Amino acid sequence: MVGRELGGFARRAGATESTAEPALKVEGLSGRRHRDVSFELRPGEILGVAGLPDSGRVELLHNLFGADPGTGGTVELLGEPYERRNPIASVERRLAFVPGERRAQGLLTTMSVGENVGALTTKAFSRLGLIRRRAFDTAATEQAQRLRVKTATMTQPITSLSGGNQQKAVLGRWLAIDPGVLILDEPTRGVDIGAKAEIYDRLTALADKGLAILCSSSDLPELLTLTDRIAVMSEGRLVAVVDSADATEESVMTLATGAAPAAA
Repeated sequence: MVGRELGGFARRAGATESTAEPALKVEGLSGRRHRDVSFELRPGEILGVAGLPDSGRVELLHNLFGADPGTGGTVELLGEPYERRNPIASVERRLAFVPGERRAQGLLTTMSVGENVGALTTKAFSRLGLIRRRAFDTAATEQAQRLRVKTATMTQPITSLSGGNQQKAVLGRWLAIDPGVLILDEPTRGVDIGAKAEIYDRLTALADKGLAILCSSSDLPELLTLTDRIAVMSEGRLVAVVDSADATEESVMTLATGAAPAAA
């Protein structure tokens, strides 16, 4: 990653200004704990979402993915209207979502590493209701290698891996659907510094290749490091979108808490 250092990680220099049509266009989106939220996310951009725990930022992500029905607003995904019916429909539209609660929402805890990584591709490797096991295993192994998932074998239980490797496996599962838009909540919560660096590098490389990424985090240094812009939410509303290169932890927190700027 190119840019100035922040918290031991090089700060993302920022995406090149793009005139491409938005990969995700949100207008007046409302739902549980959020209302009238509007923003655009363009290909090759990493847009952060910051806010206090009760700001509505997590509920916004679930609304976008169809996991938490909204009450209003419109969304365009990859240039087409998107109804947010349910997560299955979202996956079919190439919208990926890595949830913040890894063990409760992300891991298939009774399954192996390979089954976790390949869980969303079984249909692609099935014929007459039977999985083409060799092709499935090969694809899952290659995906795990791309994410540098450290595992003795792909058949060992996913729960035997470290938190960082579990998180990379979950990320690999969603990247396997070749998403047009990737949504992440708390992408490096509970992982060690080495895994964090690998996840940052992978997300940056994906954005550099044109993937549109929406990333919510309670870790402000993470957002300042990883993103191009930060959408700040406060009490259910999007109150500002700021360039990450110009932002500080203090300036983002001021917006998130609704506090008045300090007098000059």
